Amino acid sequence: ILLLNRFMELPQVGAHCSVCGGLDFIPFSCPHCGQCLCGAHASFPTHPCVSTLPLRSECGGGAVSENPSYTCGLCGKVDKIRAVCEECGFDHCLQHRAPQDHDCKVAKLKSELKKIQTEKQSDSGNKSKSELKPPPPKKVGSKNEALQRKVLLMKLKQTAEGDCSVAAEERRYFVILQEHSQEERQVFFNRRLAIGRVVDALSRTLKLPVKNDRGQTLTLLNSVGVPLPPSETIQQLEHSQQLPNGSTLTIQYH
Repeated sequence: ILLLNRFMELPQVGAHCSVCGGLDFIPFSCPHCGQCLCGAHASFPTHPCVSTLPLRSECGGGAVSENPSYTCGLCGKVDKIRAVCEECGFDHCLQHRAPQDHDCKVAKLKSELKKIQTEKQSDSGNKSKSELKPPPPKKVGSKNEALQRKVLLMKLKQTAEGDCSVAAEERRYFVILQEHSQEERQVFFNRRLAIGRVVDALSRTLKLPVKNDRGQTLTLLNSVGVPLPPSETIQQLEHSQQLPNGSTLTIQYH
């Protein structure tokens, strides 16, 4: 009795099939005739569907008749044996069931897509490493180097020694290294001075004779080790890019 009461308390679920009258908890509704059907009678051949609407694709899928027979979409032949195209999924007779026998549009589209993909893979595979152009070399640190030189020059201006009577716009700053010595001097000179005058001034500051006992003359070399001509001025060498402002110079006997 308790079990019966529990069933009576359940709400009405599902519907009865129009063909067999059985109760189905997940019933189907035919989109053409509107009948309520169970799972066993949901398809067209298993219930008397009154609809005569043709179901066709571009491939010419055949219409479904009331009786369990199938019409070929290409030749119109009616057959009780169902032959479905594996590409488009529509009915055809046994003679025309293959995609190539009924000019299947879906099969053609798939074939074209596959061909395009194969050609792309082939083109990418045929390219050798020598044919691949390397990326253009990047200009490494051009802006950073210019900024670094500017910062070093600003620091040099704070520590450099020289004639204070020289106007700021006329000053050119250098780091002076001595041969066989770890010491360095930060100095500035008037850009209109000749290199010979600069060597004389450094000789007095560093307490070095202009000529040594071997007869060698005190010479100023630029950052790449090239002797600077005594008769040229700092300004002239700066214009020819042989003596940039802030350069490191070496003084030695030559």
